Amino acid sequence: MRESRLVSIDKPVCVCYNVDSTVRRGRITIKTFFEPQLAHPFPYHIQYFTLPSFPAHWHTETEIFYVQSGRVLLTVSERQRMLTDRMLAVAGCSEVHAIDSVEPGSRVLVIKFGYDLLGARYDTLVSCDYSRLPMEFNRLPDNTPLERELLTLGALSEVFNSPGGQKNAVLDLRIRASLNVVAAELVELGICLQGNGGFSRQGDSKLAIQRVQNYVGTHFTTPITLDQAVALSGFEKTRFCELFRAETGMSFHEYLNRCRIRSAKTLLAFTDKPVSFVAEAVGIPEAKTFTRLFRAYEGMTPTAWKAKQRE
Repeated sequence: MRESRLVSIDKPVCVCYNVDSTVRRGRITIKTFFEPQLAHPFPYHIQYFTLPSFPAHWHTETEIFYVQSGRVLLTVSERQRMLTDRMLAVAGCSEVHAIDSVEPGSRVLVIKFGYDLLGARYDTLVSCDYSRLPMEFNRLPDNTPLERELLTLGALSEVFNSPGGQKNAVLDLRIRASLNVVAAELVELGICLQGNGGFSRQGDSKLAIQRVQNYVGTHFTTPITLDQAVALSGFEKTRFCELFRAETGMSFHEYLNRCRIRSAKTLLAFTDKPVSFVAEAVGIPEAKTFTRLFRAYEGMTPTAWKAKQRE
């Protein structure tokens, strides 16, 4: 039996099948329903949304809405927003939300997972506030880790949900692995949003710089801009640059380059991959730029350094 609660909002969210509503002077009181917890053996739900709308509801899992193309009108906790191409929104644990309308032909990926997948780590995700979303990927560099995993999950979902498709252990493991990456990226995003909203006002500059360092350490293979680092820290740009140099003894860009060169040295020393491959693998797609940076930090070209290690 569905558990229900009443939510009063200024704008109509989605009034449809078996949901009682009362119009009162332009306000609508909507009876929402509770969706039961996802069942084993697959503690997640991933699919492309095919309905024209979905009524107000809530559940204990986190739900992600990623619009690959098209337009979707979504309401989360009484805040209505329009999502268009390459935009992301999140409905957190127990947040009332509804898909008000979907433009015909839209491609909208809906992902839901929670405690049964992540265990106690789910508490970290739940503690984040995503009310400042949607996130617009089209304003960020292409192929960001979060968007890359969302696209991977979209492809896996089509296999997983195909008629007669086999939900085997290998496919299940791949989906779980991608969902764990998505969860980690959402936590990083939640920290970033918290930082912009007041993280730096706590005065813990050391912790803010450590968060940026941790982010660089796990994302240096992808494009990272100074503006992204500034946003993650929660400080304004000039102050962030001062704090970062004081903490690390170098500028942000130098720190990022050193992380990439350090990783490149490992690849050069222990693999037979060409310099062009190594350069791209560590986040520097231009081989000439990579060679110039490597020479600046190591005093010789990557090829010469590699030969010296094998003498």
